[in-house]
Order: sequence, then structure tokens, then C-alpha cells
Amino acid sequence: NINPSTVKTVYAKSNPINNPILYQEIFMKQHTSFKVVASGLLMALLLQGCSGGGGSGNTVSGATPQLASGVVTGFGSVFVDGVEIEDANASVVTENADGTFSNSVLQMGQRIRVNHDGKGTASKVTLDATVIGSVSAIDTNALTLTVAGQRVSTNTDLTTGPLTVWGGGYSSITDVANNDLVEVHGNPVFDSASNVYKIVATRVQKMTTISGLKVNGKITALDTTAKTFALNGLTVSYGSSVIRPAGATLANDLLISVFGPTSALSGTTLTASHLKVNRLQDSTVTDTTAQVGGQVSLLNSSTNTFEVQGVKVAINSNTTISPSGATVVNNAYVKVSGTVGTDGSISATNIQVREQNTSSDLAVVKLIGVI
Repeated sequence: NINPSTVKTVYAKSNPINNPILYQEIFMKQHTSFKVVASGLLMALLLQGCSGGGGSGNTVSGATPQLASGVVTGFGSVFVDGVEIEDANASVVTENADGTFSNSVLQMGQRIRVNHDGKGTASKVTLDATVIGSVSAIDTNALTLTVAGQRVSTNTDLTTGPLTVWGGGYSSITDVANNDLVEVHGNPVFDSASNVYKIVATRVQKMTTISGLKVNGKITALDTTAKTFALNGLTVSYGSSVIRPAGATLANDLLISVFGPTSALSGTTLTASHLKVNRLQDSTVTDTTAQVGGQVSLLNSSTNTFEVQGVKVAINSNTTISPSGATVVNNAYVKVSGTVGTDGSISATNIQVREQNTSSDLAVVKLIGVI
């Protein structure tokens, strides 16, 4: 029995038909899964288009293990930046500060990492929030927040990029109050004016409690003597931190996740309890190919490189850019597929540029489910 007052929207997976697994969009109470006995089931799939155009819903091709890192844009499998990945037998988890995992439920706009077989069948889905902490500043005119010392930009204009999804009781930035606890998913984009990365939010979720602070970013100004580094305007002290994976060495420009208790932030200094080297930068990674989605920054036309999610992407003579005539520019939302180098960079084989339109496959909303 499911009380209708506790569930606003429920998504049902299409496989297996006789025992569908339900995914929640918004719950007033915490649940993980339900079994439902019914004579029939109608499942509606919401596919949120990026920049006004959803993905084509194509299945990931290839035959080797892959990592897909991007934003949830639909359900019934799970769609990562418009690409369908079957997750019927996959675990959905959040990685904790100490490296353990907690069961989670997928929601629209979340950033996730999906390990799959290269043919579109996932084995593991990991939620990858960009920042978790309390709100210290709000600018409703500029549509920005400051969370755990990080500048967060939200978007209400579909012509400029993916819209920000609000959750946990929020419907817009005007609902946010100082000292609120929030979980933010989004794309790190380098801001040349402030010379630091800002977070372009794809989802902002109000939280009743959090287990601790989390900040993702790229290491700068590393001081191995003082055991500090800079992270988007924060000074991170890591002298007493546990670093994962074991044996990882910190370096400037390395992508990192910083964890600490809620009391770890004092002014602009965060005392970290744990550090996690980003998956794509981990030399022990077994996935040789990857799909990464996000907004372009630090485009260098002379070296044919740019960044997505802080990951360096190289364009070469074999790179296909679609749709025909599209160009890669700063702040464009792209989906990149390619091979992962030992340094964590991606040599792109395909770059799909999201464009607002009303005619091509990129503008199609796809509905999948059982009638």
C-alpha cells in the first residue's frame, strides 16, 4: 500500500513487467523501493531537455567497460545527458566520506557516474553531488548562491543552458534561506572574471540533515609543507586527511572531492577529514573509454583542447562533432565520448553539441514504459 499523500510522482521501470521497480521523483518520506501488485501499470517518463532539446535516447555503443558521467535527464532505464543506460540490475549508491556506500534513489538533474558494459547495461550508479553544505549568501537578482564557500549559479532560461531542477520543497531560488542545508548537483565552469570555478547547478535540493560537508573541485596552490591547497576560493587544510584511493598523490590541477564534518568550515578555511581523487584522474581506473557531459570552459583553439567538468578534452582529426555545422564554444553544453588517458584526460571521438531546436532528434522527448 502506498499512501498517495506521501508520493507526488512515481516512475516505474519497464523491466521486468511482472515486478516493476518504482523510482521516486519527490517523496515526503524516505523510501528505497516498493513492490506493487496491480492488474495494469501506466508509466510516464519525464525527459528533461538540455537547452530546450532532449537527447536522442540512443544506447551507448561499444564492447569495453565504460564510465558515463553526466546529468540525469530521464527515466525508464536511466538517461544520462540523453543517452539511455539500462539500470535494472545496477546498484544506486552515494559514496560516503570514508569510501563506504549508502543506497540512494535517482532524481532529475542529479549528476551521476555510471559504470556499464559498453553496450548500455549498468552495473553501478553513483550519485556525485558537487557541493553539500549550508547556504551563506543568496542573490535573487543574479540567481546565485554561496554554499560551503562555493559560488553556485542557477538557471531559469532554457535558451542559455540546462534548467536548474529544484527539490526538497524548493520551487525557485526565492524559497532558499540563509543557513539552509542543501545538496547541489551541477557543472563546474571556469569563470575568467573571478579566476575560479563556479558551479552551474542542474539540481538544488533542500536537506533536513547532512552527514557532513562535501566540495568538488580542482587543486591549485598546493603547499605540501603546510599541507594546504586552494579550491575555488577555499583554503583546504589536509594534514589530518585520509586520501583515497590509497597511494594517490596530490598535485595541482587534480580533480578532488573534499569531505569534512559540518564544523570543518571556518571562514574560508576547510579542514578536511577525507579526500577522494576524482575517478577520471585515478590512474588505477579500468574503464578505458568514457562519456562526459557538461558545459565547455577554458577552450584553447591553438591546442584544440577544452574542459568539461574540469576534465581536459582533446579534439583531434578523428573527432566527429554533431550535429552537422555545430561548433564547440565556451559555455556550450556538450556530451563527449572518447578514450581516457593515463593522466585522466579524454581524447574525443565524438562531441555532441546541445542546441535549442524544434525539428531534429535532439528536440524529441522519449517516453518508455508499460501500457
